[in-house]
Amino acid sequence: MKSYKVIKLLNGHKSQVNSVKWVANSDHLVISSSADKTAIVWDLNTYQMIYRLIGHKESIILSHSYQLSDNRLLSLTTSTDKCLKIWLNDKQIAELFVDRHEDWIRAIDVLEIKNKSLMIATSSQDSFIRVHQIERIDDRHHSDMNSLIFSAKTKDVSNDYSVRLETVLAGHEGWVTEVRWHEFSHNRFQLLSASMDKTMILWQSPEEHNLDDLWIECLRVGEIGGNTLGFLGCASSTQFNLIVGHSFNGAFHIWRCVDNEWKPDIAISGHFDAVTDISWEPKGEYLLSCSADETTRLHAIWSSRSDDKISWHEMSRPQIHGYGIKCIAMIDRHTFVSGADEKVLRLFRATKCFAQSLKHISNVDISNDMDEKDVPHSATVPTLGLSNTAVYEPQQVDHEFKPTILEVPPTEESLLQNTLWPEIHKLYGHVFELFSVASNRSGTLIASASKASKAENADIILWDVKEAKLLSRLSSHQLTVTRIRFSSDDRYILSTSRDRTWSLFQRQDNGSDYCRIGFTDKKNGIHSRIIWDCALTPDCKHFVTVSRDKSAVFWTIDLTNKCAQKSTLGPVTAIGPPLSLLDSITTVDICDITVNDNYLVAFGLENGFISFYYWNSQTFWSHLLDINDWYE
Repeated sequence: MKSYKVIKLLNGHKSQVNSVKWVANSDHLVISSSADKTAIVWDLNTYQMIYRLIGHKESIILSHSYQLSDNRLLSLTTSTDKCLKIWLNDKQIAELFVDRHEDWIRAIDVLEIKNKSLMIATSSQDSFIRVHQIERIDDRHHSDMNSLIFSAKTKDVSNDYSVRLETVLAGHEGWVTEVRWHEFSHNRFQLLSASMDKTMILWQSPEEHNLDDLWIECLRVGEIGGNTLGFLGCASSTQFNLIVGHSFNGAFHIWRCVDNEWKPDIAISGHFDAVTDISWEPKGEYLLSCSADETTRLHAIWSSRSDDKISWHEMSRPQIHGYGIKCIAMIDRHTFVSGADEKVLRLFRATKCFAQSLKHISNVDISNDMDEKDVPHSATVPTLGLSNTAVYEPQQVDHEFKPTILEVPPTEESLLQNTLWPEIHKLYGHVFELFSVASNRSGTLIASASKASKAENADIILWDVKEAKLLSRLSSHQLTVTRIRFSSDDRYILSTSRDRTWSLFQRQDNGSDYCRIGFTDKKNGIHSRIIWDCALTPDCKHFVTVSRDKSAVFWTIDLTNKCAQKSTLGPVTAIGPPLSLLDSITTVDICDITVNDNYLVAFGLENGFISFYYWNSQTFWSHLLDINDWYE
């Protein structure tokens, strides 16, 4: 991917810029509108202002410009006073729609047709679409009485034009946020509209010589149910065999016409707010992510593609919550735990539908690890409920909920409703909102921590997975625990905190209790700022900590150290010089495989960079690679 940078700042407005749009039929002109009551047409070849459109009495919320076949610019601007002004180059030639739309105009589109007339579609928050036609007339005395007549003078030649209302389209039940023209035959048109009522409608004009005919709704697509807020925009392909809508939650919705039937199609998807945590399935065959957008999403490879290409897709949306989700951890191949901006940990388990769909799409079989007797068919959220509930028989679900076994990655509509995982347990014990969670490799223990401003709230709680109960509390830190890690053999628990310290706990002989064997304090702590993350080496002999102070420190664990009792560090010693990077280090991980006796360490920085380093006990740090503004 190419790198991008600011190449020019266009200064001309004196207040907030409300919209920027490319001029239709042009590859170098842009029109912007502003709260300063003006719109400006810019030439991006020279970065100069071509026209400033002055005339509105209120803030201009939207502008649209169209380059005509004779290279003149027809511009339309609308403001908070609900009127729309028409401009030819920089001259206002008409003012329309005063008191006709009952709310703000949200979208404008223009179509130039072969008889030299223009079709103008406007949509509004009042749920209506109004279509006007502008055409040149030779004799204003023989024009339609319902038309608005105006004159436009260009190069000392004055022409008369009429504007008449072609139709008012009523079919949406919410704000109409976008309209897009498409000419599919000679002088016959289609108009695609998107609305906050979760639908997109394709309208078709009457035949040219059948003036008594009506515009008809020939297609309606959209969502039913789900926790979405409708569509913000729409677009279509040149051949008009594919339409795309983008919704309020950042998702894309695609419908493709196959054999004259419109069907939902696969679209790219992802989080629309900060991704707060990720966790791999134990065998690395799929990835879970959670986000401040209140969802948990599962990603895997589509390996059964007919074209043999490799692509990652969202295969399931196991959790759709009411709070931003802060942390997540896989417990085994089909169970995970998550914590949100609330005090409750929630455990989720995969369904039969998901397991069979994943096998078909990704050739990943997790069914052998599942107890067939206890595995539900699917999950749903009851009408008056808040938690994902297991469904054991398909007949138990309502008509809007249709979980099916998929052969291809799910569409957005399916992800919203049909890919949930049932919630199997809630774990209560924290006083404040959850911040970090981890699970041991054997899938028997969960460790969690919450936000804390006092030592009594900064405990790490250990939970028994099978019994879903609290086992013990590990006390060490004074402030929020930012990260908890289990070693690969489950022998150690390592934690870091806002108090700039780390703590190391060792498993006791009974197998479930852990005891602190080392920690840093103000005297021996190397980091001077919050410690964000930590990671243990695969052989459990070392670990690394990273901090906002831009440094990474490697530590070694030596249980045979005779001086272990003389310091709070216990059997732990810093080894080698700290590594200093260019920005705050927010995350770190160590590869499970060594390379020529070197540990491979990956650092994530606050500026978005990812840096890779080798580390060994002789030469210490060795830089390998940086990933900054490109991706593969």
